[in-house]
Amino acid sequence: ADLHAKLLGVTAAGDSPDVEEAFRLFVQIWNRKRNTEGDQFPGRMNCEIQDHLYFEEIADGSVTYDNWGWSRLNWDQVREVEDREMRDPNHVARAWVVTLAFLLSDYRYLYF
Repeated sequence: ADLHAKLLGVTAAGDSPDVEEAFRLFVQIWNRKRNTEGDQFPGRMNCEIQDHLYFEEIADGSVTYDNWGWSRLNWDQVREVEDREMRDPNHVARAWVVTLAFLLSDYRYLYF
């Protein structure tokens, strides 16, 4: 109900059909992932060099700026982020990704 208010701008009771639908989706995805997949996220966190500002919000000190304002990557920090184990042993993160994508594709989020 809280996500519906924050993302969609609607007041919904915890037992409303919209909230129940999102919750059922979360549980369905969570059960499917638990029964069919390992606990690793696929692949590593990779980005193209032109997208390097992505790391600025993930690892402190990963991007520095020179006197002219050009950004530079601190490769030690970037490698540390890329080398982290990306585990989701309870499959909750992946279920949330699908649920949030569902909510963010709602017409009330997209058009209001």
